[in-house]
Amino acid sequence: MFDISAYCYLAFRELSFQSISVLTLATSIFGKFRGGPAKVAVVGSALMGTISGSAVANVAGTGCITIPLMKKTGYDSKSAAAIEAVASSGGLIMPPIMGAAAFVMSEFLGVPYLKIIVAAIIPALLYYIAVFVAVDCKAARMGLVGMPKEELPNFKEVIKSGFKFIIPLLILTYLIVVVMSSPQKAAFWGIISIIVIHAFELIKNKKYGELKGIFDIFEEGSKQGLSIIVACACAGIVVGVISLTGVGFMLSGALVEIGGQNLFLLLFITMCTSIVLGMGLPVTACYIILAVLAAPALVNLGVNPIAAHLFVMYFGVLSGITPPVALAAYVGAGIAEAKPMAVSIEACKIGIVAFILHSIKINSGIQ
Repeated sequence: MFDISAYCYLAFRELSFQSISVLTLATSIFGKFRGGPAKVAVVGSALMGTISGSAVANVAGTGCITIPLMKKTGYDSKSAAAIEAVASSGGLIMPPIMGAAAFVMSEFLGVPYLKIIVAAIIPALLYYIAVFVAVDCKAARMGLVGMPKEELPNFKEVIKSGFKFIIPLLILTYLIVVVMSSPQKAAFWGIISIIVIHAFELIKNKKYGELKGIFDIFEEGSKQGLSIIVACACAGIVVGVISLTGVGFMLSGALVEIGGQNLFLLLFITMCTSIVLGMGLPVTACYIILAVLAAPALVNLGVNPIAAHLFVMYFGVLSGITPPVALAAYVGAGIAEAKPMAVSIEACKIGIVAFILHSIKINSGIQ
């Protein structure tokens, strides 16, 4: 299904993004506006989320920087942690790299990955625009200002020093969108481009001893892939049992029967199912199970298959901020030293548009 090379690509992307520092780039652009650190968190976490594949890892990685900055400029601990959790969770639905689940979806539906990107791009952009506006309104109500000018990095210097690290992402996007290559092939050439760029940087700075560290990234990529592979293998067993016993067909029929011909009721039931399963499973494993259990019920009511599968994946992702088990919110709460449940509730308020947006997408996806 999803080749290990793609995980190696994600690991290499994390290496390169640590060099360019997406937070530095976001700070140079948005730090000067009111509530600047919160907007930096939204933009930076969106970019980091596309490569990390985990909302929890994203919160832990960027939150240790953005949350203290938000608190420093006037946000309370609860709001700072909630903003970071919402922004980090949305990164998993942001094209062109949407984590492993989107690649699995492409294989599952038998459609080009480009179609998944096209279907996901508008909801993802609307999600972040809505979160950005919510953060700005909150900053306006609280009377917050931007970061001091002397603390802002120089935009031109950031671009000059980091533009080369955007090249692999451009190559990946070109291969998938224009050439329509397979995700594995695109990931392979992405890896090659990152190796060349990173090696050039090390040689240029005469850090010859660090060249061997490049090969350690393959190990890191394999480790990242291993956890998902194991989860997907277990999910595959569940899916196999469901298929062989006919439980999946019966459950889909039961969902349709409960919802009747009321699409909104069925969407609500499917949403709850996705969130509950997403509380204890990685996004990819959660999606695989939901693709068999819940998505067919939506398709039976005339929903476009891609829209139906994106719907269940989205709410699997949003389980990271939904009480009672909101792992992304809980990690943010730990960094901000806030109450986890309060952070989770606040995150739902900030990200409320996400719970509505995907239902609108479903309505536009009815065949």
